[in-house]
Parts: sequence; C-alpha cells; structure tokens
Amino acid sequence: MYTVIKKINVSASHVLILPYDSPCNNLHGHNWEITVYCRSSELNKESMVIDFKTIKRIIVESMDHKNLNDEFTFLPTAENIAKWVVESIPFCYKAKVIESKDNIAIYENTPIIVDEIDTILSKLSSAYKHLKFPKNRYLELETTFKQYLKGKAITTLMTNRR
Repeated sequence: MYTVIKKINVSASHVLILPYDSPCNNLHGHNWEITVYCRSSELNKESMVIDFKTIKRIIVESMDHKNLNDEFTFLPTAENIAKWVVESIPFCYKAKVIESKDNIAIYENTPIIVDEIDTILSKLSSAYKHLKFPKNRYLELETTFKQYLKGKAITTLMTNRR
C-alpha cells in the first residue's frame, strides 16, 4: 500500500453562523495548514498515487485568498473543510485542517468494517472460550483474522474511491 502526504498552506476568510455571541460570527481570516493523506495499492502511469501538484491545485484554486462562505455550499468550519478535502481529492482518505495552533480538525473516511473489527473479535473471543480453544491458537487466529479484515477494509475503501 502506498501513502502520500501533502501539506498546503492557504490564507482564507470565513464567517461562522453560531447560535451564541462569538467573534467568529464576524468575517475573519486564518492561515490554514491543510494536510492531505492519499493511499492506493497501485501507482498510476506516472508511478505516483497522485501528483502532489494536483492536490495543491485543488486546494489552492478553491480556497486561497477567498471568502470560503462564497466558495462552498456548506458552512466552512474546519471540520467541514476537512470532509470536503477527503471528498474532493482522488485517493484521499484523511485530511487534517489546522485553523490555528490550538484548533485542528481531522476527517477520516474509514469503512465500517475497520470500525467494527474489535467488536467482531470480542464476540469471537467469547465463542472460542466456550469451545475451549488453546489460548495460543486463539491468539494466532485473532491476529490472522484482524490482518485479513483490515486488508479487506482497505481494499474495499480503495475500490470505492476510484
């Protein structure tokens, strides 16, 4: 599995519409740092997951020196921007948006199967205990099963992203 990570810095403004009194309800700007994570099991014809220039172009053209409220159809919170990045860039499965040193949002697109591996293994553990499996055999099966499920989940994710 290949993973590439690209960091991009953009300056942009936005207004948040919050139900309480906040300075964020006024037009204000940030020097955003956006980290894009892309993954693929195969490389393209240029021997890349995705060209770093493509990632930068998508982010910069959409955000740099812009009022994000005018650019997006959603409220441009750091969380929503992170989700937009994942949905807009090919092979992207995760994005980190740093609005300021103390305000960071991460969106990660993971298949449900990855999130449920521990639940499945817990149920299997109970079943194996009732069957009186030797502990070392159970641990071996658990490790194999966990690796299999994670591999399937990543394959499913990448197939759905293409």
